[in-house]
Amino acid sequence: MPAFTPHFSRRRLGEKGVEVRLGHPLLDDYLRFVAARCRPNSVLAAGYDLKVFFEFVGKEPVDVTTADMFEFITSQRFPIKGDNVIRLDDGERGSPPAP
Repeated sequence: MPAFTPHFSRRRLGEKGVEVRLGHPLLDDYLRFVAARCRPNSVLAAGYDLKVFFEFVGKEPVDVTTADMFEFITSQRFPIKGDNVIRLDDGERGSPPAP
C-alpha cells in the first residue's frame, strides 16, 4: 500500500466556521470533531500541523508509532535555515522549546 500523502483543503462555512480536510477518513473525522469545539483558526492550525506531521512520517495514520512521533518532535529542534540561524530569545539553535 502506498504511503498516505495529506492534501490540505479548507472551505469557509458561513461567517464563523471552517471545514478542513486532509483526504483521510480518520484525520478528517478528527478535524470535524475539532471544528465542532474550536474556533476556525484552531481548526486550521490543527489541520496544518497534521499535514506537516504526515508529510514527515509518510505513513498511514493507523501505522504511526510513538517512535515516529518522537522522531518528528526531535526533528523540529534542528535548524531549518542552516546552523548560522540562532534564536534571539535564548541564543540556542532550532525551534524554540515549548512554553
